[in-house]
Amino acid sequence: MKILKGQTHVNLQGQTTIALDGLNEANQVVQALLGNNEFLSDSVKDCCRILGNNIGRGLKEALGFNSYDKDHYQKGLLESIEQIEKGNPAINEEVNKLAYELAERAKEIEPSLTLDQQYSPNEEGEIFDAGKIAASDPMAFFNRSNTDRPKVGKGNGAFRILINTDVSWYGDPTANCAALMAIVMCLQRQCPVEIWTQQGWMGSGSENGITLFRTFSGGQVLPQHIYFWIGSPHKDSPYSYAINRWLGRKAHGTSGPPEIPCDLYIYGSHMPSPTDAEKWSKWVAATARQMLFDEEIPDGWMGYKSQPVPKHWKPK
Repeated sequence: MKILKGQTHVNLQGQTTIALDGLNEANQVVQALLGNNEFLSDSVKDCCRILGNNIGRGLKEALGFNSYDKDHYQKGLLESIEQIEKGNPAINEEVNKLAYELAERAKEIEPSLTLDQQYSPNEEGEIFDAGKIAASDPMAFFNRSNTDRPKVGKGNGAFRILINTDVSWYGDPTANCAALMAIVMCLQRQCPVEIWTQQGWMGSGSENGITLFRTFSGGQVLPQHIYFWIGSPHKDSPYSYAINRWLGRKAHGTSGPPEIPCDLYIYGSHMPSPTDAEKWSKWVAATARQMLFDEEIPDGWMGYKSQPVPKHWKPK
């Protein structure tokens, strides 16, 4: 867990950005809310000291009497952890199937997403075959067939996807999740990928600001890494609400621009809502291509490298 000063929301200076480095830290806070603060890491404890928060606060102290409902929050928080760690088997299966289908179609649409492992024999090149050299084969070297070179991602070299959850996600959450998962699968063929979520708890006072959750940081991407944040009814309440109250947040203002550098900033109100997989595949192909090579999207394709901030998000 890290504490940052607000960076992009210049109209609300003095607020605090809190970054939870992995859902393990978020779930540590959940355990503290349930009375098990012995699981808190040193980084979480240090941030609490800086924020002036008592790590011994339970649900009642963190949420206040007006919003406190022990049974509701305990049940919802435990279900949230289960959803984050394991997901729903039926939903996982459906998302996986659609994500792989979209990723394969995206490769057919945009060959640059597949050629990272394909090389052509040549008289000179980047790599060589020792056996062919020993046999005096003039075509012993290999050059990468794809001449495109990926740019460096904005997540310290990794491609960073930032999901804003302040605005409702429209359409089918299974399809939305599968589309984002397919993008990750396409990008991972060439570069590491990480996913963060951004939530605004903005208002007057330094205790308020933006909270960032790093939800995925390499390895095999799984549906539960994404689905909870765009499709679970527990996402905002009780999970995020309880955690942010424990962190000292009091306001409810939504966030606008991305708070940290990212290669894709996305929110539900701007997700495409096509009726067939072909259109989804074009969106995946165009967006992944644009992220990798920092190019403009071909006409007629649906991709979003950077999106305008809706007017209702801008701080007053």
